[in-house]
Amino acid sequence: MQRLGVRNSSRETRRETRRRHCPTSSSPTSTVQRRRFQPKKSIFSKIVGEVKAGAFELKFARFLDEAPDVVSFAKNYLAVGFKVDYVRADGDLSNYVPDFLVKTGDGTVWIIETKTSSRSTCRKK
Repeated sequence: MQRLGVRNSSRETRRETRRRHCPTSSSPTSTVQRRRFQPKKSIFSKIVGEVKAGAFELKFARFLDEAPDVVSFAKNYLAVGFKVDYVRADGDLSNYVPDFLVKTGDGTVWIIETKTSSRSTCRKK
């Protein structure tokens, strides 16, 4: 017997509702709404803004996408796995994950860490 208008699960209903009503959500199961951008020059089909960065990283991604000297770029998510190892001021080894990897027309690859003025007071690394 077929039931009309009844979903298979409440999870499916929540996903469909979120897709319809929360276009800024980064995934169907996301609990935090995040803005996104679909670039032309990135290796990824969309760039999702970091929650704590506001819209700054998305603005920077749009800048990269429109810059004539940029061939390609990627937002460096933790899942990408690119990190830079360094020695902290106290001598301990550590690493950080930069925000973007950018390739320009002359073949140079840039490793870019974006900071807004409010976030520029970082401790010495």
